[in-house]
Amino acid sequence: MMKRKKMLAPRSRLLLAGAATLVALGASCGSAPQPRPAAAPPKPKAAPIAEAPAEEPKPEIPVAWVETTPESPVIDGEIDEWGTIQESPSVGLSVTNDGAHIVADLVGDAKNGLWIELSAPAAELRPLGEWSRDGSFYEFNCPGDLEPEAAAKCKVTLERHAAFAAKHAARFVRLFRLDAKGLRWLVDGGLAPVPGAVVASKVKGDRVTTEIKLPLSALPRISEAPAMTFSLATVAGPADKAPTIQPEQRSDLSAPADIDFEPMGELRAAARLHALRQAFSYHPAQPNIVELVDFPDRVHGGTSLEPTEQVLWEPLTKLGDLELGYVHLLDTYIGIFKAKKLVDTVLLVGEPKGFVERNKSVHFFGYDEHAIDPIGSTSSSWSVIAVDTAGSTTEPLEAEFLTSGWSSVDAFHEKSFDRFGMRGVPYSDDASETGGSLELLWTWNKKTGQYVPSRRTPRGKR
Repeated sequence: MMKRKKMLAPRSRLLLAGAATLVALGASCGSAPQPRPAAAPPKPKAAPIAEAPAEEPKPEIPVAWVETTPESPVIDGEIDEWGTIQESPSVGLSVTNDGAHIVADLVGDAKNGLWIELSAPAAELRPLGEWSRDGSFYEFNCPGDLEPEAAAKCKVTLERHAAFAAKHAARFVRLFRLDAKGLRWLVDGGLAPVPGAVVASKVKGDRVTTEIKLPLSALPRISEAPAMTFSLATVAGPADKAPTIQPEQRSDLSAPADIDFEPMGELRAAARLHALRQAFSYHPAQPNIVELVDFPDRVHGGTSLEPTEQVLWEPLTKLGDLELGYVHLLDTYIGIFKAKKLVDTVLLVGEPKGFVERNKSVHFFGYDEHAIDPIGSTSSSWSVIAVDTAGSTTEPLEAEFLTSGWSSVDAFHEKSFDRFGMRGVPYSDDASETGGSLELLWTWNKKTGQYVPSRRTPRGKR
């Protein structure tokens, strides 16, 4: 079932973040009432004692961001180069654009075996539901008055979504085990060596100091661009059973400076802002591959979400000292770089169809088709983005379109893009009418520097 919420329609060009936070509700049961004792002689009443405010739960072993991150740390078990850390036992974290370091000063049970969970904020999934034409969003839920068959189907939908969300969130967590066998991590239900990790320990009386170097491949998935926030949790205990880390055992740690995983750190940050309506994430070891999670039908919504993986940056051509290419998200943008620095990203409406260099600029062409609700016709349009040698953009396309849409339509273009357009049968809501074919054609005009539209009856295939 759908519960109405007022939200922004998805086809708006404004990009606004809209995501609901799920709150878990729990109930606790009090103990059974005890028999009332026999009345006792009255005693003087003691003055009330103010209760101390409840303290935040503390992790078993204190954790913190390290005080100093050496430029070229030597992994030898000596931890003095990381600056002052808390007294034993304690664990410190440092994340840079080429990996992570964990330093530990351990005593007691912890030095015999320690579980370490490293996590990052998971990309937030949108709620299930549907968009309406007036911009309202109807969130999916299961009211109590459903018929049994409908209630069962509704429950299956929510359970399926919960399983999808749990699997999604698990990729933002890494669980490691540090003990006499070195450093291992939990994969496929068992412990395995961490490829590329370097570990060294030193025994100092009743203490053990340890340095761990983790490669980028051992880090969790990241949703922030640049990365800023990580969580660390530690639990001492045996290796035969992995602990279930509770939220209160995690400590949120903020990096002292933004962390850009190169290449394309600047572009990824810009792309993250373009994708505020989707769950955006990437892995630091493959920073040019991004994932976006949204409804398969982005216009209407639905009762399931799906991930889409994209190669973020596709370089295409150069213009003077500019490098130009496609930025692939769920939409396509034109990326403009100068001297390896990002100048701009500009939306190209529709599917990219190609580009040409002309008039001291590079012209990028896009074509879009989508259904017009509720009549069922098809909207069809071309778009052109021109980038000049200064990195500025214009749209040299004179607008022309059918307000009623098309019953059927196909796009076409010449290889040179001197001429392009669409041809088909215009839509009519009168079933008795048999509409003829129509062609909308744009032609490059050198004098005006514009693509000029015209209409005609097609004489044959172009």
